[in-house]
Amino acid sequence: MRTTGKFAAAILSAIIMANGLSLPMAYAAPSSSYVNVDEKYDPFAEEEMPAKEADPSKLTFKERLALQKKEEQAAAQKVTIANVLPGHIYIPKKT
Repeated sequence: MRTTGKFAAAILSAIIMANGLSLPMAYAAPSSSYVNVDEKYDPFAEEEMPAKEADPSKLTFKERLALQKKEEQAAAQKVTIANVLPGHIYIPKKT
C-alpha cells in the first residue's frame, strides 16, 4: 500500500510539474494592416448623439441668430495645439 501511494504521488508530481512548465504562451503576430487615424479627430466631442442640422430656410430670424452665435462660440473655444509631431498624440494634463 505504501508503494502505491508513493507511486501515485510521483505520477501526480510529474503531471503537475509538466503542466507548470507548459503554460500557454501568447505571442504578438506581426500585422500588415495599419489603422488610419483622422488628424482632426476630437476625443472630447460628443459622439453619442450627432447633432441634427436644421434647414436654415425653415428657421426663424431669432433661431438663425442663435445658431450663428452658437457656431461663433464653438469656433472661439477651439484650441489648437502646437509642437506635436505628426504621428504623436497629445494628452492634456489632469486627464
